[in-house]
Amino acid sequence: PEREREGQVDRVPDQAKEAGLRHAIYLSFALTLWTVPVWTPDQLMVALTLTAYCVAAPILKERRFAAIHGAEFQAYRARVPYMLPLPRAGRRRAELQAQTQTD
Repeated sequence: PEREREGQVDRVPDQAKEAGLRHAIYLSFALTLWTVPVWTPDQLMVALTLTAYCVAAPILKERRFAAIHGAEFQAYRARVPYMLPLPRAGRRRAELQAQTQTD
């Protein structure tokens, strides 16, 4: 509410810029964590902990976006994969619905 008054409301990501993955930066960081040439137990624990954060933290961000943007964000979520660019039935359905609306 306070951020809304100041004009700082988070935006729904732009399709053109962020159409590949919803959380590419988290994926990049997690992959970087696993490039250590020699592993020690403490490095393994740090990598596991931060990778878990990179997978779980965006869930909280998405809850906030869903609460603020509602259906617009849900449509974006249906189109764009979470972290890995895997084919999804929901994304295909969203594409078909968009095609039928424009026809």
